Amino acid sequence: MAEWLVAAIRRLLIAIGLVAKPQYLFRLVGEHPVDDEIEDGAVYVVGGKDYQKWAYFRCLTDRSEMTMQNLGGSCASWPTSVAGSAIAVCTSCCAGRGS
Repeated sequence: MAEWLVAAIRRLLIAIGLVAKPQYLFRLVGEHPVDDEIEDGAVYVVGGKDYQKWAYFRCLTDRSEMTMQNLGGSCASWPTSVAGSAIAVCTSCCAGRGS
């Protein structure tokens, strides 16, 4: 289904109250996004359908900063509702381990 049609259906379902507005929308992209392209509430996952390497999103505490997370490491993660995947959250526990 065309991406624009999926987005239109999602907006309609949210507008009429049948679906709750998600906190984040995940976008699969083929290349690393430029800092200025990253929108609030969007997580840009770099990779393909079968392989995701990086996640880019605005910092949760300072929206002027961009956060880049490696999805291939062994850092802590939190589950998402996107096909059971998870986003890596590198915290100080990973510092210095080369993750």
